[in-house]
Amino acid sequence: MGPGDVLAGRFELRRRIGAGGLAEVFAAHDRVSRTDVAIKILHAHLAEDRDLAERFRREMAVTRALDHPGIVRVFDLHEHEGRPFFSMELMQGRTL
Repeated sequence: MGPGDVLAGRFELRRRIGAGGLAEVFAAHDRVSRTDVAIKILHAHLAEDRDLAERFRREMAVTRALDHPGIVRVFDLHEHEGRPFFSMELMQGRTL
């Protein structure tokens, strides 16, 4: 998965921002809203673990409910080829 790939027929990946133990993060363009977003997608090998994938979904649902200027806004939860991912506000600047 990388730049040029389109997730869920909607999100065109532009560049990889980073990765952690659970997921990768990409800058992407949302073809529906015509805005730039960040995409966080669960690693493929972890998506096979149903409990872990469900925990990822639940955590994103909780995060989506948060509203604070210091927290990145989560927009929607999606799935691509069995891998859950979510779209969120794309922040400019350096990673912490």
